[in-house]
Amino acid sequence: MKRIIVIGGGAAGLMAASAAASAGASVLLIEGTSRLANKLRLTGGGHANLSHEGDLSAHLAHVPRNPAFAQPALAALDAASLRAALAAWGLPTVADEQGRVFPATRNAHQVAAVLRNRCLSQQVGFRLSSPVDQILVQQEAVTGVRVGSHQITAGAVILATGGASYPETGSDGSGLRLASSLGHKITPLQPGLVGLHVISEDTAPLRGLSLRSVPASIVQQGRALGSRRGDLLFTQDGLSGPVVHNLSLLLEPAPCHAQLHLHLLALQGFDSEQARQVAAGAAQKAWHSLLLPNVPSRLQRYVAERLGVSLGAPWRSLGAAMQARMLALTEALPFEVNVVAPLERAMVTLGGVDVTQVDRNTMASLLVRGLYLAGEVLDVTGESGGYNLQLAFSTGYLAGQSAVATL
Repeated sequence: MKRIIVIGGGAAGLMAASAAASAGASVLLIEGTSRLANKLRLTGGGHANLSHEGDLSAHLAHVPRNPAFAQPALAALDAASLRAALAAWGLPTVADEQGRVFPATRNAHQVAAVLRNRCLSQQVGFRLSSPVDQILVQQEAVTGVRVGSHQITAGAVILATGGASYPETGSDGSGLRLASSLGHKITPLQPGLVGLHVISEDTAPLRGLSLRSVPASIVQQGRALGSRRGDLLFTQDGLSGPVVHNLSLLLEPAPCHAQLHLHLLALQGFDSEQARQVAAGAAQKAWHSLLLPNVPSRLQRYVAERLGVSLGAPWRSLGAAMQARMLALTEALPFEVNVVAPLERAMVTLGGVDVTQVDRNTMASLLVRGLYLAGEVLDVTGESGGYNLQLAFSTGYLAGQSAVATL
């Protein structure tokens, strides 16, 4: 049987290699850097947030970019199946109170070691420090790869090189260039899962303040892109935290200017009419104690300054116009934002190989026979919380299984 070459030694590549070897293929994994799973070792702050609890539909709800494409891969290897496989390979996992799945040891390096050892036990060959310069093709079918002056033959090639963020890990865009050289369209790249810079308001007084499970939404060029709920952190000049990171995935590329709204009334369990009724029923009380009772005092003062009113002003002392303005601002506190984080420092790459040129049921290229693609090289992105690593494992698994049929 001809060999399968996997390009890229990250989560997707290691899973693809293991899946192909399990199906009986001879597999060679080629990695451009001197170490496997470099980016995986950084995930979850080094704790490796591998996946997230939930069924297929729950996972797809957290894949804002091309979820329909991801469906067959996530069905082939869902979160429960991934956890069972890792446990069988010697890596038990646990879920935290938010449903995020981690190795029981909370050690990303152990995950890398377990995946490597799994492949070694299946006689997968490794070639490190070997950037692939070209995928070789004859008559629209893969024949192998070129590494420097050496040509290595193969019956199928799985491209799993990652995106273009954190290039020092090997995720340097090289796989996108390889795919492009074979005719694959690359959708525009932009940073994803990033904090947002606040343009028009001074958030320095709020620096370091965090909010738990705050509802937020984002609007760009007058169009509501979506809403999310999660933790938020005010930084020196902007907003960060999971809810902001997930909203950043919804932004349209260049210019990435938008308006982010914090829904402070909803955080209290009110809508504007309910808040108006509560305030009218205790009009002698200070407005902030009625509308924002569960909001930290620093944020209460910030809202008061933006309104230009005293924090302790009784509700009944405010005119109808100010009351209306106050309800509007606390219902949707706006911040003009943009993306300033460089792609190289983003958690994920938005964009990649256009999925309309890839068979979602096999991960096979629709342009070149014997070429398969997996992981972040594809234009498929999940939210924070383990969804992107699950996508990497799932697409890698499906690509590895499918590639064997090519041989």
